[in-house]
Amino acid sequence: EFVAITELAKAEADAFNRDKFYLQDSKAAVDSFCRYNYEILQGGPVIGRRAKPTVSISPTKMEPSSPNTILLCTATGFYPVEIEIQWLKNGRPEKEGVAFGEELQNGDWTYQLQVMLETQPQRGDVYA
Repeated sequence: EFVAITELAKAEADAFNRDKFYLQDSKAAVDSFCRYNYEILQGGPVIGRRAKPTVSISPTKMEPSSPNTILLCTATGFYPVEIEIQWLKNGRPEKEGVAFGEELQNGDWTYQLQVMLETQPQRGDVYA
């Protein structure tokens, strides 16, 4: 059955639903085309695929005279796009000074993301 998402499409959806042959043909197409191809693609390059990120952390100085350091975490090669990245300082989540970049496509169905942390590291601090 066709469902109108907007009021403007209601008349069109009703017309499709009254045409029993069209409705039956559309349902058959879902079974013969969509479900069939979905099962084939599950073993393929995208559906059901998981790729773990490669992660690197690098420090940069904003200005030589500034006590602040920017730590840059770069995660690349992950799929799907949903990913959670958080900075840890001495094993505890760090919320202040965190800036997230935008997820970018790599062109091979994987993504990359950069997350920055502006901080004033002290001797003995461990960041992850």
